[in-house]
Amino acid sequence: TDEECAAKDGSTLCSWYKAEKKEIVSSYCCDKSLAFFCSYKTKVTLGQVTDLFASFIGNSSLEIQWTNPPEVLWDIRRYHVEWRSTEQDDSPMEAKIVEGATQILLEGLEFGTEYEVVVTPLGAKTARGESEKLLVTTLDPRPQLNIVVSPDGVTRVSSDILLAKGRGGQEVDVAILKKDSEKKPVFVVRGEAQGVEITGLEPGAEYWVEMTPVQGKPFNYTGSFAAFPSCEKDQIQDGPVCVWAAPVSKRPREAAAVCKSSNGELLDYKTQKELTPAAKAMLATHVKTHFWMDISESPTSAALSKN
Repeated sequence: TDEECAAKDGSTLCSWYKAEKKEIVSSYCCDKSLAFFCSYKTKVTLGQVTDLFASFIGNSSLEIQWTNPPEVLWDIRRYHVEWRSTEQDDSPMEAKIVEGATQILLEGLEFGTEYEVVVTPLGAKTARGESEKLLVTTLDPRPQLNIVVSPDGVTRVSSDILLAKGRGGQEVDVAILKKDSEKKPVFVVRGEAQGVEITGLEPGAEYWVEMTPVQGKPFNYTGSFAAFPSCEKDQIQDGPVCVWAAPVSKRPREAAAVCKSSNGELLDYKTQKELTPAAKAMLATHVKTHFWMDISESPTSAALSKN
């Protein structure tokens, strides 16, 4: 009995699991036929995740995936995921615990912004593995540069992306390159991202523009434009519209074909109404006082075709 065992003066204390009591009991009456358990302490090594990458990149969302740490005996089922914008050094970290999965969808992110994502394996209690980091940038549906070409020859280049981020005052370099068979550097203008004015360009020439920061986090925004006036010889420039008179007489369908062959179209009622008085006066000076016009959108045309 237990009392008899307790009265014995044994030198070896034995412990075993007593099923009926559902607990560990100890005694100096050792039965060598009993099975035994050994326990020991060891350093928990949870390792580091591998193959950390963005499986989907959207305008305001990222899907991040990873692979379990290799050569780790522990069954890791939880991960600590942190992410933050790198736009500013003191941007706060957001965090979430992922259980039973090796991926996470991050939503509500900013357009065109670089994010730092950190994934750390978690064990029991406070056990943690090594962190793995990833830098990934969301897409941006906005044009990189806003380029406005004025009829007076001044071209203004700005970045709506930087303006939206409150960085309109950031100092930038705007490089102008002429679009020939190869891009030839012309000059560089320094100013602020909210607007850099460019003058002295060749009328009608095609240009490529690149905006880069003077200092700070690198970026390279690009765009292209044609310098005003972009109309060819004997054509009338009226804002973005070029108007000209063909030097031959044709029937209506033939006239439309002539315009199309010159990458244009027959002067239409709406465009004719929008021309400035100066442009209309210049048209009136042409040799031909009568010319074909597309009036399909005019009130007169609608009245004639009624019923």
